[in-house]
Amino acid sequence: MANEITLVNGVTKYELQGSGNYKYLFPLAIFDVFPNADPNLGYYNHFDLNGRQILKVEFQQLTDTLGATNIVGYVDALATAGYFFAVGQSGGVVPPSGVLDNRVIVKTEADFGVIDSTKEYFLDGFITVTGAGVNIPNGVKFNVRSYNFNLGGITNIDINGKCVSGGSVGDILATDCSFSATDGIGLDVVSDTGNEAIEFNRVNFNGCSQAAMVIDNFRQLLIDGCGFFGGTPNIEFRGLMNGARITTTIIRGISNSTVFFKAGAGFEMTGSFLTDLNIDLNATGVLCDFTESNFTDVDIIPNVLKFKGARVFRNGITNSDSTSAIPNISESSLASFWSENEGLNNTLIGGRVTITTEVETVITTIDTYVNLLGTFTGEEEVHMESTAAGTLKNLDGEQKEYLLFTGGKLESNQDDMLKIAIFAFRDATSTEELIREETVTVDRLQGARDVADANIITRGILRANDYFFMKVKNLSSTGNITGELSVFMLAVKI
Repeated sequence: MANEITLVNGVTKYELQGSGNYKYLFPLAIFDVFPNADPNLGYYNHFDLNGRQILKVEFQQLTDTLGATNIVGYVDALATAGYFFAVGQSGGVVPPSGVLDNRVIVKTEADFGVIDSTKEYFLDGFITVTGAGVNIPNGVKFNVRSYNFNLGGITNIDINGKCVSGGSVGDILATDCSFSATDGIGLDVVSDTGNEAIEFNRVNFNGCSQAAMVIDNFRQLLIDGCGFFGGTPNIEFRGLMNGARITTTIIRGISNSTVFFKAGAGFEMTGSFLTDLNIDLNATGVLCDFTESNFTDVDIIPNVLKFKGARVFRNGITNSDSTSAIPNISESSLASFWSENEGLNNTLIGGRVTITTEVETVITTIDTYVNLLGTFTGEEEVHMESTAAGTLKNLDGEQKEYLLFTGGKLESNQDDMLKIAIFAFRDATSTEELIREETVTVDRLQGARDVADANIITRGILRANDYFFMKVKNLSSTGNITGELSVFMLAVKI
């Protein structure tokens, strides 16, 4: 029956809506019990009397099941034995140690003890630490969380104080908490082997005056749903890293001296860096001081510095001056791929070649394509490379599709029919592929110039190191063809 109520040693037990799930109202706790979560034989969520979740316990993780064979039997046994009663009330006792084997409740700095990789440290409130703060021993992982960042965190108010530090540490995972170092650094750590990761979920950094994080030689960094408020909350990267992702993150109320993403000693990233952060810089603050040299494999794997969907303000106004926000690298760098941003320029991949010196193209055979000659000058090249011979090469290391345009005048014999075409050279096979061709007729004009207007609009694909170029042929005679000044080819990535 829905919402059936029973008593187990005075503990009210509800069956919820006939679902087979239960709610237990202990004197000192509330349990929501879900017995049908096979193959784990169920689990329960433990709440305090204010409805704040303390932990989740799966039946399979228990070391002392009190003789029960499933989670409902186990919670019934807790009630029968008087667990979560006040001591002396119906035989109330301390909960069995097996329930919290892998969680350490932290109320003071001393409760951390010696950090253990196999434990999760639960911050029951704001924990004041001193000096170097929570010190992670060599090779040890650190896992920390709280109820949420408004109810638990680590605070250090010492001069040069740190919330967490370590000289050779394992993985670091932090969830639903805060770090505050009003005269120091939130997190100052060096990786043990270079294969460690840092992951922060729903964590706030408050008033960190020197840096939010100084991280050295970690494989990767993930920041999701975090906030950086006040102080100079730099994230300083040191040593060799593979990649970083900073997403759904906000930065506000920070100092003028902030360089939010800071390249520290020996910083090199072999993979990619991606962020969609929302930041408000003061008058002279800097979003990122990375240079192209910080991305060591950019020639092999370009597009690795990605600002996508970021919102960059300066003094509360969307900033359109990318150069002051990111002074050492531009959106046109081969390392950069910036898109869908507000307050930052976006990367517009493409290029243009234009004839700046005319050269006659010799036609020896009717109806046979030859390269259009001339001295070409490249312009507006972003992730493309031009040559004086009129090619536009894809430098991106991956396939791209482009809109293609040509325009200008071709000079040849009166009434001759000409063709102009865009070809792609395929680097992998050393072959040429026709993309599109157009037929034009040389008009009779007064004076020495008999010309045809040559225009193409199409689209084409380039793979890594492929390039576009133009060819022409004469369908009527062996009359030579000259591309006049300002004949161009333009490629724009779709």
